Amino acid sequence: MESWDISDISRGPLNELILQIIFFGAPHKGLNTDALRTLVGGQPSAALVNDLTPGSGVLVNLNEMFAEKLARAGRDVKILTVVERLPTKTVVQNPDGSWTREGPEILMVDRTSGVLNYGKETILEADANHSQIAKLYNSESNVYYDVQNTITSCVAAYK
Repeated sequence: MESWDISDISRGPLNELILQIIFFGAPHKGLNTDALRTLVGGQPSAALVNDLTPGSGVLVNLNEMFAEKLARAGRDVKILTVVERLPTKTVVQNPDGSWTREGPEILMVDRTSGVLNYGKETILEADANHSQIAKLYNSESNVYYDVQNTITSCVAAYK
């Protein structure tokens, strides 16, 4: 089996196929990790949660690498960024040790963190929380039609 490297995106046939990237609530610059820290405690996944904290070196490096790859693609790749506008209930531990989403509401990924500030980026605000943002439904108050039109345009470009 041939190995694949992320740097292959900026060259070769895959580069020609990527016209648009859609992000739903992506924490490019960080995520509100307070509630998640409680959930993971001292478990090995705590390191991943720390990497999602605003200002983490991992996120800074990922954003720099992503911008570099887009620049090396040699053409404009459009980005559709969908950011959440509603807070998400946090998780709390019940007396029996189980976890439920009944805690205080917080905005998991705010607009500042969810936007890349890339030249060809279109930003949409969804009336959804972080748990719902990618669960599109057919409604005038949601971004469903904008996402559908974006996907339709990309498919039409290849026909």
